[in-house]
Amino acid sequence: MRQDLLAQVDHLRAQLADAQTRRGPGEGTGQARSASRSGPSSSPANGGGGGDAAVVEALRSALAAKQAEVERKAAMLAQLGAQLRTETERADAAEDQVEHLATAADANPARARDLEAARAELHDVRGQVAALERDRAEMDARRMEAERELASVRAAHEAAQAELDALSPEFFEEVEELKYNYAQSSESLARYERLYGRLPPA
Repeated sequence: MRQDLLAQVDHLRAQLADAQTRRGPGEGTGQARSASRSGPSSSPANGGGGGDAAVVEALRSALAAKQAEVERKAAMLAQLGAQLRTETERADAAEDQVEHLATAADANPARARDLEAARAELHDVRGQVAALERDRAEMDARRMEAERELASVRAAHEAAQAELDALSPEFFEEVEELKYNYAQSSESLARYERLYGRLPPA
């Protein structure tokens, strides 16, 4: 009888390991059959996929966060583009002013001070335009990186969801049944060994 119990435990342990290998690490052993049958369904639709469902949910959260990041950076990029257009228009206007004052200064040397002030303003505006162009290029690079990360997270989420969807409710019931049988056999063997002593090593 002791040998039969030990063989039964070993057989159930092997079956449980095989089932958990097909779905990933289990949630533990020794759950009562009544608890598993009376509680929520173990199907993937009800989140019974354990670690698989948790992975899908984590990826779904990461996907939403990355999507928000891409949208935020796209909005910042659009804002920088609007600022750049405004400053470019200012630079064009300042350049026209410089050309006008240069012509006027040739005819009237007293306008030379106005010309120098216009040239200084043009220099400042051109500097602002250059800074905005650098900021826009940097933001565009960040946006593209975020989009690549978004695509990667989306692909991982879709793959995990497809893997979870491929597992049928019957599969999860089989795992729970194996857990229960393994726990029952382990308890029976433990009771037997308390009465008659442990089995010698095989």
